[in-house]
Amino acid sequence: MTIKTYTLKALASAEAYADAINQLRALCAKLDYDTARAEILPVVAGKLKVKLVDGKGKAKGTQVLDSKAAGYEAARKAVQRLLADIYETPKPEQKSMRLSSDLRKLAEAYLANFDNVAQAVAALRHVAK
Repeated sequence: MTIKTYTLKALASAEAYADAINQLRALCAKLDYDTARAEILPVVAGKLKVKLVDGKGKAKGTQVLDSKAAGYEAARKAVQRLLADIYETPKPEQKSMRLSSDLRKLAEAYLANFDNVAQAVAALRHVAK
């Protein structure tokens, strides 16, 4: 198969996904996030062959993915991605970045050349083009 073939398959898959998300948005329009999650969770768990177990702590009284299962991470991310796409919630931004002391000094020296961070970011974007 060629790059063109796989590109077309990927585009078709993306279109099918977008159509399915639009249908899910319509179906979930009157459901709150937790109810939709409760509906989606067993579907994803079944598809990715991850057992559902009784939740503990704050999840007590609900079913959750078995964190010991081989496909746990993939299932967790699939549920998270589906719900984010349905409810159009942005992916959480990284709150902080750990820098070594050397990188931190370099970053501070770079920022000292500008009046504000926005100018520094604009300069980086211009260089990155």
